[in-house]
Amino acid sequence: MDNDGDGWTDSDDPDCFLGDEQGFGYTQCNDGTDNDGDGHIDADDPECDSALDNDEASSVGNGGGGTCGDGVDNDGDGWTDSDDPDCMWGSDEQGFIQYVECNDGTDNDGDGHIDADDPECDSALDRSEGTDDASGTGNCKDGVDNDGDGWTDSDDPDCFLGDEQGFGYTECNDGTDNDSDGHIDADDPECDSATDNDEAS
Repeated sequence: MDNDGDGWTDSDDPDCFLGDEQGFGYTQCNDGTDNDGDGHIDADDPECDSALDNDEASSVGNGGGGTCGDGVDNDGDGWTDSDDPDCMWGSDEQGFIQYVECNDGTDNDGDGHIDADDPECDSALDRSEGTDDASGTGNCKDGVDNDGDGWTDSDDPDCFLGDEQGFGYTECNDGTDNDSDGHIDADDPECDSATDNDEAS
């Protein structure tokens, strides 16, 4: 369901990155406005490939989305479109992320490979270019719940930031039995994912 009526549903709605569908965002394709004056708003605009597109008027690449839907590594950081975390925040591809080793423009582990070219980097969100588990892919692809919060690898929202590192702020990832049913977070059958913000429903 499109719970907040913004035209985007579930994983297509960037509100769900924060744990709950809760309204409009700040990008042109999720602000409730007909920015390009073509009579179409947000999800109904054929120029909008996703709610993260920041240009309703663009018709480049695969049908819109400014530099986040054109198939080009516009900022030269080695990551393209949806693989570039710049696009997760609803803006155009615009550069490096200085606190993530796999997207900072530096050969952090001195192996001669930088960011997307480093075989240790599975994504632009990996925090370490160096090997820190048996598979050499960081702790977001090792099949282990490294921080003991009940969520593993891509199911753990910590990995949106490149590393499994602890509890979050949603009810299904805060280490608390919020609905007092004897189940916590990942063990609660009411929790479909770590981004759910209501253990009771």
